[in-house]
Amino acid sequence: MLARPFASPLDSRLWPAGICAADGLRLLSDLNGLPDESALATTLLESPWLSVHLLAACGASDEPPLTALRNACQRAGRDLLAAWAMLSTATLDDLSPARLAQYAGFNQHTRGVARVARALAQRSGLADPDHAYLAGLWHNLGQFVLAARHAGYPGPVTDARETTLVAGEQRQYGEHHAAVGAALARTASAIPLLPEAIELHHAPEAFMRGMPGLPRVLRAAVEAAAGNVAGVEFASRLLAITHEQARDALGAFDDGGTITLPAPGAVAFELAMTSAQGMIRAAFSEVTDTTRRERLGIACTLLCGRGAPWVMRQGEDSSLMLVSDLSVSPSPVNGVPRSDDSSGMRAADSGQRIVVAPDFAGAGADWLLARQLGATRLEFIPWHAGVAAGVAVFAHAGDVREDANDLQLLRTIVGNALGAHERARIQKLAIRTARESARHAEQQAARKVAHEVSNPLSVLGNYLSVIQREQGSAAPELARQLALMQAEIGRAQRLVKTLGQPAPAREIPGATRVNEILQDLRMLYEESLFSRRNIALQMQLAPDLPAVGVEADALRQVILNLLLNAAEAIGEHGGSVRVSSSCDLNFDDRPWVEIRVKDDGPGLPRTKDDRLELPHATSKTAPHSGVGLAVSRELVQQAGGHLLCRSREGAGTTFSILLPLAI
Repeated sequence: MLARPFASPLDSRLWPAGICAADGLRLLSDLNGLPDESALATTLLESPWLSVHLLAACGASDEPPLTALRNACQRAGRDLLAAWAMLSTATLDDLSPARLAQYAGFNQHTRGVARVARALAQRSGLADPDHAYLAGLWHNLGQFVLAARHAGYPGPVTDARETTLVAGEQRQYGEHHAAVGAALARTASAIPLLPEAIELHHAPEAFMRGMPGLPRVLRAAVEAAAGNVAGVEFASRLLAITHEQARDALGAFDDGGTITLPAPGAVAFELAMTSAQGMIRAAFSEVTDTTRRERLGIACTLLCGRGAPWVMRQGEDSSLMLVSDLSVSPSPVNGVPRSDDSSGMRAADSGQRIVVAPDFAGAGADWLLARQLGATRLEFIPWHAGVAAGVAVFAHAGDVREDANDLQLLRTIVGNALGAHERARIQKLAIRTARESARHAEQQAARKVAHEVSNPLSVLGNYLSVIQREQGSAAPELARQLALMQAEIGRAQRLVKTLGQPAPAREIPGATRVNEILQDLRMLYEESLFSRRNIALQMQLAPDLPAVGVEADALRQVILNLLLNAAEAIGEHGGSVRVSSSCDLNFDDRPWVEIRVKDDGPGLPRTKDDRLELPHATSKTAPHSGVGLAVSRELVQQAGGHLLCRSREGAGTTFSILLPLAI
């Protein structure tokens, strides 16, 4: 079975119209007035309905409630939260003043129980106070579900004893609000024992004595919140605290103040929908692909109770392909065949929503897709975004509600999410095309430069060959120096040939002898770079140094760059450059070869030392470009090594090349 990208936690049919009307208006006000998500999370934690829905839509976690709500606010974004709050207010005109007052009274009572639970947890030390508060806030949410499922249910009840209420519900409806509320809590929080505490908040005192701390604290809070002596004594006995401590905890019941009721009929649905559509569009704009995909699931859950959809997109051959991420190109999922008679194809072709319960009489593709998504029914919502088109697939375990408002919202959510995704994809494609065009132009220019440079290098190489043939036999030392010069010209020619060519695939580097390269460079450049400037070049090379895993040409280029920098730093006033090699360093439990180039020049100011890895960061004047050190660092890193610099103004500079041994 395919993993669902998001859970489908709360079906909107579980909630009577108008449950969140008052809280929705309050949330709209808070979104405009509160400065950050922390403050917003604090006010959300006062609403049973808003908190359970938002946390369930964003996925249950075991984080502290306030932290979980703050993170959920950040993930959903203020635009999406505003759309949710705006649409919730549209149910106000479905409520009588008496019914709205009943909902407000329920919220008032539930918040009071939550505060008493927190106070009891603090006084008894038996549970985390924040966990106890959340358990109290959610303990009676199951009553709303029963009110939606059963027409005769009287609605939220706050003045009946829990044991009597639960027993009556079980007799009349075959289920009770405590168990239903525990199931809701599991979708919204992974805090240990939170669902169990909610399910047991009506259990007998003797039974609860063997329970862990959180269930006991909530059970005590429910009794204490009744506000009578019996309830206080119950809490005192169950939690083993004094009568005074239990009575003091009861004082927290009224700390939250009263709830102001909004006027019924405050917002018409058409106006709320128009406002919400603009907010939904903003929620998916200017965000990353990951955020956009996440918000698609959150929006479908909060606004429509659907959970996150799977997205199917038409490929170049017009067939539909299932994709699990908006940020990747369409690719078929294993086991889901392409089929022209599938419901997804029919929905895409007709532009109409299609709901099917796949069986052997229908398309095989529908049946297989339903099995892989763990669904008994599939809902296909077509979408179009520019030239791209497809369907969003919602997996359902039961009946699918037929609601024109839901359908309008789903089309708005899916259309805006996929439209923003397509616009971002096209923008990325345009940027990539522009970069490739610029890279191609650079390669063409580099090829011209390479052609012009290679000609004089070839001429120099030919002249050196002629001199070597004519003079080499009479002067062996000269012949060796000429051979080294020809090798350097050959290296320059190979470097020039790489200009304008794509970077080759990296291969395992060969084994290079460090000391041999250092000695060759000394023979070639000691006179021209150092002796003529009155600079002493000293070398201290470790004998029997193992080979390193870097190409010889690359290492020669790096060391030569460092020698050139050292000579130019010292200048014409004279000084010394010391080069050493060793294999005394152990790093990551393996030996490394270290090459040091140390000069006694003026050193580097701190600001220059900090910028050495950047191209064009140099303290030298024109015509020096300052790219040598950046190139050297890149070459060393490509070999798996490190280039380090230690410098102090007025005390010289030391470069260390750390290289892994050859494999």
